[in-house]
Amino acid sequence: MISDQVSFSLLDRRAAGSLSDVCRARGVKLLAYGTLAGGWLSDRWLGRPEPDWERRNVRNDDSVVLELRYGDVSVVLPGDISREVERDLADRIGPAPFRVLKAPHHGSASSSSDHFLDAIAPSIALVSCGRDNRFGHPAPAVLARYAARRLQIFRTDRDGEIDLSTDGHVVEVTTFTGRHLALVGPSF
Repeated sequence: MISDQVSFSLLDRRAAGSLSDVCRARGVKLLAYGTLAGGWLSDRWLGRPEPDWERRNVRNDDSVVLELRYGDVSVVLPGDISREVERDLADRIGPAPFRVLKAPHHGSASSSSDHFLDAIAPSIALVSCGRDNRFGHPAPAVLARYAARRLQIFRTDRDGEIDLSTDGHVVEVTTFTGRHLALVGPSF
C-alpha cells in the first residue's frame, strides 16, 4: 500500500522545504506538526562511515541510525541494524539522563544485544512490528532482554499507534489502545 500523506515533526526548515518540494511534485499531502518551544534539540547521525565504494545491494546494517536529544531525553532510532553495528555504536552513544530506544530491526533475534542495551541504558523500548508477522518479530529473547532491564515496552502489534512526546524533561507515551505512561524529572 502506498501512502498519500507524510507526517513529520518540523525540526529543520531546510529539510522541511526539500521534503515539501518532493511531496508536492508527487502529489503527496504533507502534514507538519509540532514545534519546539524552548529547549534545545540536537541530532546525530550514528551510522557507519560511508564506504569508499558503492554497494549494489543495501544491507540492513547500512541503515541510517539517528540519536535525537532534547533536554534530558535521548531517542535512539537505529533502523534495522544487527549486533555487529550495535557493538560499534555502543561505544559512541554517550550517557543520557533518559533514553528511549526504537527497537532495532523490529526486535529481531539478531538485534538488541546485551552489550548494546547495557551501554545505552534505555528506559523505554518501542517495537514496530505487524501482528502475526511471518518473521516472528519481536523475538522472545529480545523481549526477555528488555524485561530483564525493566524497560517499559510498547509494541505496535499490540498497542497500535504509539505517540511519544517530550518537553525535554517529561516523557509521555500514549497508544491507540489507550495505554499511557508519563515519566517526570531527571530521576524518572
